[in-house]
Amino acid sequence: MRPPAMEKLVYLLWRDASEERGAFARRLVGAVGPKLVAQGALQVAVNAADADADLGRTVPIRDSAPEFAGVVTFWLGSVDERGAHERLLADSAARSAGSPPYAGIVEEHVRELADLTDPARFYGGAERMAANMRRILDDARSFLDLERVASVVTSEYILS
Repeated sequence: MRPPAMEKLVYLLWRDASEERGAFARRLVGAVGPKLVAQGALQVAVNAADADADLGRTVPIRDSAPEFAGVVTFWLGSVDERGAHERLLADSAARSAGSPPYAGIVEEHVRELADLTDPARFYGGAERMAANMRRILDDARSFLDLERVASVVTSEYILS
């Protein structure tokens, strides 16, 4: 028997400038996420640019404005079921509709913080780092305009 079809929805969220980023993250994780679960969303995850994700300049990320402050992902049986979930998200963030256009969203996960902050670990070891950096950049340039790439480091919270 085939499992039922599911669709993953991904929402970028911005915080109001008057709300501290930690408070925004706590609200997403403590209130918004659980409400999505209560509304029937499955595998709800919140990625928030909170204090734990503030790595200073240990990770070379080009500044981009405006920068989103959170990503909420979840699964539904059909994208047609998203209405109540989108209303909740729209009421919970400064802006989601009308945000800058994005051609795609990529999530990269690391097992340990050092996998992100240590370039040698990130690129597969000191002896392979230079070659792997070139390979990855060449590959990325084949399908991305690197001048338009926005990167945001976030903490991930799995809620269901």
